Amino acid sequence: MVNDTLYAELAGYTKYVSPLPPKSIDGTVNTVSSSVIPYWRLAYNSVQEANSFMLGTFGMITTLKRDRVIPALPGEIYRYRFDFEYQHVTDTQSWSAQMTYVTEHVNWNPQSVINNSHDTSHGQLNTFKAKFTYDYKRRLGTNIFVFNTLATPTMITGPITLIKP
Repeated sequence: MVNDTLYAELAGYTKYVSPLPPKSIDGTVNTVSSSVIPYWRLAYNSVQEANSFMLGTFGMITTLKRDRVIPALPGEIYRYRFDFEYQHVTDTQSWSAQMTYVTEHVNWNPQSVINNSHDTSHGQLNTFKAKFTYDYKRRLGTNIFVFNTLATPTMITGPITLIKP
């Protein structure tokens, strides 16, 4: 955190290698690349008396090996998120508004489409979330939440587990 306003993070995730083989009733298990998966987070935060707001983004690029016919053919998932939060906090009441937009893009090796492992070489998933919270004297409160996800069919065929930082 720089001057309590700017937060920046650059990191890398890697696959945990278990000594036990994975179990799956569906056959081939999705695997994440053993190389380092880049991740970044950047956020701006401002506090002025009882009000604060944050505007941020993060992203990561993950390589998956999911092709059931030719396991060596990888795919990539690009994940980007944009988020915003506003808070007003006093001794008697507080309220906050939060919004998040996440977009994920999948690109499979074109050979996967030829081998009928995937319907298409590209897919997209877009998610929007918004929440409003109000508290009175920290004893009585309410939340309103909105959630919407739109996906191309290739994003919902077969189980894919994504890392959620």
